Parts: sequence; C-alpha cells; structure tokens
Amino acid sequence: MLGCIATPLSVFSAPVLEEVLVTAEKRQQSLQDIPISIATMGADKLERFNIDELEDFSAKVPNVVINEYFGIATTFRSFIRGVGAVTVEVTQDPAVALYVDGIYVGSSFGGSFESADLERVEILRGPQGALYGRNATGGAINLISKKPQLDNFSFHQTLSGGNYNRLKSHTAVNIPLGDKAAIKLGYLMSERDGVVENTGLGEDYGVEDRTAARLALRVEPSDDLVIDFSAERNTIEDTTRYSQVLSGYAEPLAGTGVPISIPLAPFVTADILYPDPITGDRLDKGYSAFPVEADDNEILGSSLTLTWDMSENTTFKSITGYRDVDATQYTQVTGTTQVTINTPLGSLGPLTLGTGGVYEQEFTQVTQEFQLIGDVNFSGSSLQYVSGLYYYSDEGDNSDLSMSIGGLKLPGTDRTETENKSVAIYGQATYTPSGSNFHYTLGARYSDDQREAIRTNLNTTPAFQATKYDKDFSNFSPSLTVAYDLSDDVNIYAKAVSGYRSGGTSTLSYQASLFQEGADDETIVSYEIGMKGDFLDSRLRVNGAIFNMKYDDYQGSIQTGPQPAERDNLNIGDNTITGAELDLTVVVAEGMTFNLAMGYLDTEMGEDSVDPGTGAPLTPLIDTLPYAPELSYSATLDYQRPIMGDIELEWHINYSYQDESESGIIVGTSQLNDDYGLWDASIALTQIPFASGRAKVSLWGQNLTDEEYAVSNIGPFAPLGASEISPFGDPRTYGVTFTYEYD
Repeated sequence: MLGCIATPLSVFSAPVLEEVLVTAEKRQQSLQDIPISIATMGADKLERFNIDELEDFSAKVPNVVINEYFGIATTFRSFIRGVGAVTVEVTQDPAVALYVDGIYVGSSFGGSFESADLERVEILRGPQGALYGRNATGGAINLISKKPQLDNFSFHQTLSGGNYNRLKSHTAVNIPLGDKAAIKLGYLMSERDGVVENTGLGEDYGVEDRTAARLALRVEPSDDLVIDFSAERNTIEDTTRYSQVLSGYAEPLAGTGVPISIPLAPFVTADILYPDPITGDRLDKGYSAFPVEADDNEILGSSLTLTWDMSENTTFKSITGYRDVDATQYTQVTGTTQVTINTPLGSLGPLTLGTGGVYEQEFTQVTQEFQLIGDVNFSGSSLQYVSGLYYYSDEGDNSDLSMSIGGLKLPGTDRTETENKSVAIYGQATYTPSGSNFHYTLGARYSDDQREAIRTNLNTTPAFQATKYDKDFSNFSPSLTVAYDLSDDVNIYAKAVSGYRSGGTSTLSYQASLFQEGADDETIVSYEIGMKGDFLDSRLRVNGAIFNMKYDDYQGSIQTGPQPAERDNLNIGDNTITGAELDLTVVVAEGMTFNLAMGYLDTEMGEDSVDPGTGAPLTPLIDTLPYAPELSYSATLDYQRPIMGDIELEWHINYSYQDESESGIIVGTSQLNDDYGLWDASIALTQIPFASGRAKVSLWGQNLTDEEYAVSNIGPFAPLGASEISPFGDPRTYGVTFTYEYD
C-alpha cells in the first residue's frame, strides 16, 4: 500500500511493515481496518516522490488522473475511477471532493497550490456520499497538515535546487507557549523557469512562481478540550503551459511561413498560417503574438476546530472554515494563428488569432460542520458511530475575456455571478455483535442544495443580459458495508455505496434558455468487494478491490454554439464503470521494501448521441468516459541502511505507467491522451549530525528518460487546421535537496 514502509533498519530484529493510521472515516483508524480503497502518502513519501502539488499524484496513484484545466496553470481537474468533470466552472461542482484539514474546497480555480506543511495525503477511491456528501461521486482527497506540538521546540529547513533554475525553500518552526499552547509557523517559496521558450511576446511557458505562508495555533486549556486554529495565504504567479498543435491539415507547411488554404463554407476559404511546427514531438520553443503573462492568484484560508472529549467514549467536534480566492488567470490553447478570410466579395485579414485569454475569478466560501463521534459497548457488542450537521455557502464572480476566432470579449460582456448554499445531515454506524467476526456498517446522508447564477453574454446572437439560473436539488445517499475478519490480520468486505453531484449550469452557454435550464444532478451507485490482509508475519501486505458502478445522468460538456468554447452541460444516462485495484507491499530484505499498486478500468458511455437542445443534429458520443485509462500502475523499490554511526543511506526508484485515455466525450472533439511511463529516482544520506540537529542530502530526478507525452489532447479546432492540440507533461527534471531538522 502506498504510504507503507518497513521498520527502519536501526531497530530491525525481524523486518515488518508498519501500521498506517488514517482519518478517512472522521476518526483515527488503522488503514487495514477500513473497508475503503485508500492510497495514502506521509511526509516522507511525498518527499521521496518529490510531490509538490495535486497534479503530481497523477500516475503515482492508480485509477487517479489529475491535470491542469486547458492551459490554466493554477486550476486543476481530478478524476478517480473515471469519475470527474472535464470542465471547471463556478456554476458547477467537481466530482472529486478536495478537503484541507477537514474543510471542503468548493472551487478548483486556484486549487493547484502548494501547502506549507503537509503531514499526509489520503486519496479515497470510490463514492463517499455518506460521510463526504455531494460532489464525492468519484472519491475524496484529504490534505492533512502537521499540528503544533506542545512539548518541544523544533525547526525544519529544506532547500532544493535543480535544472530550469528551480529553487525551493521550506521553513517550519514549532514554538511551545507554556505547557498549554504552541504555535507553528511555515513558509514556502518555489520558483522555476519556463519549460518552453516563448520566442514571441511576454514570458516563457510553464514558469512557476509560488509562495505559501501558514500559521497554526493549538491550545489545550484542559485535558478534554483541544482548540486548533490555522490561517494560510498562498500566491501563485505561474504562466500557462504551451499547448501545441500536434496534427492537422496545415501540418506539411506549418512553421514555414506559407499559408494553408482551408474551406470554411461554400465560396469561403481561410488562409491559415501557423508560425510553429505541427508535430507530435514536444517543442522546446513556441511563438506567441500576444503577451504571455503570469497568473495573479491569492488564496486566503482559515479554520477553527474545537475537539471536546465529552466522555471517555464520546467526542464532539466543531469545524469552521473560510476560503477566499482572487484570481486572474491567463491561458492560450492554440498558440498563435494568422488567418485571412477569402470570400467572393473580397478578403478580410490577415487576423492574428489565439484561442485563450484572461479569466478573472473571485470566490468566497464559508463552511460549518458539527460532528459527534463515539463508541458504545454493551453485552460484549460494540457500536462505533459518526454523525454530523453540515452547512456550506459560497459566492463567486467570473469574467471571461477570451480571444477566439469570434473576436475579443470586452470587459463585462461575459460575466457570471453565483451564489450557492448547501445543508446536510449525515451518520454512519458500525455494529460488531458479541463474539462475532462480522462488522455491519450502515451510513446515510441527506443533502439539500440551492444554486443560483446570473449571467450576461453580449457576444452571442441574440445576446442576453442578467439571465438567471435558480434551482434546488436534494438527495438521500445511503451505504451498506458488511466486513468479516478471517483472522486478526486478514479481513474481507462487501459494500454498496451511493454518491451525488448537484446539478448546475455553464458559464460557457451560448443561449439564455440553455443557461436557465442547466443540467440535472448526477448519481452513482457502486458495488464493491475487497480484501485487506497482512501475511508472512507482517512482511507482506495485500489490499485489493473490484467494483461495478452505475453512473446516471452524467453531466457532459457539449458544444451548443458556433464556437468550440460555447458549451453547455447536458445529462447522459446509463453509464457503467467496472474496475479493480491492487496494492501489494513486501519486505524484500532488511531495509528493502517493494510496492506495486495497480488499477484497471472498463468504462462505457450509456448513449451513442445526445441532443444539444438547439435544433442542430444529434451530437455523436464516444464509447468510453474521459480520463479513464484502462490500465495504470506504480512500482516502487525503497532501500535504507546504516553506513556510519547514525548516518543512513537510502535510495528510491519508481516506475509509473498510465494507459491512453480520451479527453472528452464528443466524436471528433475528443482526442486520445498519450499512454506514458515515467522513471523517478532519488538517493540520499540521512541522519547526518549537523549543528546540534540532523541533516539530509538527496539527489533526485523525475522523468529520467525524458518521456514526451500529451496530457489534455483536444480536437475542436480541426476546422482551423488543428486536429489535435495539447500541452505536454514536464520534461526531465533533476536536482539536489538539503534538509536540516532540530528538535
């Protein structure tokens, strides 16, 4: 299982795998006791994988795909078991729930942040409707930060440098305040040059410039009360990745300065000039006639958690969260295109075009959750329960200043304001009869969601102004799990769980009526059987699951206007997903651990076509769901041994593979993302005595074979000679990291 390591060599008598603790069910439990398919990574594992942001998990965790949203460097999309949202909009919810220290993150805009002080990450695969509520139809991702320690002063400093002038610094200090409180301060700075040189105007493509500052305060006024407060500020000033044209009509003469003539309509042609080569090989240079600018994102977040042990077996929690995103984001999907329109009446042009532009986002959310967690024992039987009340509200303001063949959108001509509220009540209880190896878990959640949006779009024919979308959604999501202990170390389970994603509308609507109608909510029911077990005296750990999911009213993004970016979300029914996951960890020898994590998916779109609702012909659909690779796996070998005194040598090597996958659902618009395999490795000396503390020096490399792979391949610009357009994954990167710790 990802996150498992062997006991350090310095204490070896017989090498065994350590117990891994998680909070996936709102209480601390052993990973092996929870009937959920979970991938978890602690701080050490995150460092070994050199994971800085959510996108880095893609391919490292099977059946999980996370990538940037069409060239916007600071907005991510996530898919678990083939369930996710292709478009990211303030008027619709994601299908994978992201939580930071128990606080739900309601928008993916500005979501590609780096945390200043992560303790671990938990990825829950499969619907989590009962405990995590709406928008966890694919699963949930929990980011858990380190908490202040009351009993000692500590200091942590990491410095990292690498190619592309990479520079990263992370500082953390823990300061006790008497014996009842402590404060923990963290600061992170991360910079990197662009990976594609811009030979035109503005900055290079793929520049990273990020900071994060975090303050955490823990107060324990009594033995039964803990107060945790945190405040965090993230800034992201990245530039968009270069989205290059991989193939198209203009391929033979692209980059030569010779225009290509393409028919657009009877008696109308377009002479199109692509300044860059059209090729499936990754380019290291690209031209932009428009200035490439850095994003300007500021994310503020705070949380207050009160944990009260009401009795030995009962705990009450109050979790209050606030998050504010102020983002200006730049994107350029097709680079630069020069077009001359030729008609019988004359020519128009040349016009310098690029599909992309500026998106301004403001988003504020407030959450409040009350939990009651307890254990009841009676006549030898036990009952563990979690129950809660949940409230969520947000307000958003989205302005689109895109550039496309339809022209430049002026400020205020494409704007959407949103206001959403959600309330829920939930509970889950696990009953274990006296003397029985069976465990019965029943969960349920009732959600009520109110969604409102007001949109103005003066760039359509006919234009519409202050058009209102106003709909309510409600859902009851039950779950049932039966688990059986075959022994103290092996258990099996069978479960039926459900999930719900609220309906919504589109900020890309071309028609007022489609904006007002929006899409209905989507639901998913999953049937899963699994096994978790430790064997060979805890030297071998095998966790596996197979599942079948019924996915109804999938919200698909369909082109409903004359331009590719004019789209609405329409429901598509009767989709199915079948798959499996396997996590195997074995202690090969003293200090050496091998992990193999695998995922398999077989998805089926339930309809062959969909009515766009505009009077146009039916839109043909592909057969499978997007970003659902059939096979994905990750193989890791870790080694650790003492070499001199307290100094230890450790090395790590990983190979991760992800099959090809579709990027959308429409025939012709969707294109295949590449299959790819990546080699990563690191070698380090640890526990080096230094300045009254300990130091670590490591050399690391990612994508060591410099694999070239397209990650978001789309085809709606084929009429302009660009059949396939995609950014590429990062090229080979490498560097050295120095870490100092004092406690």
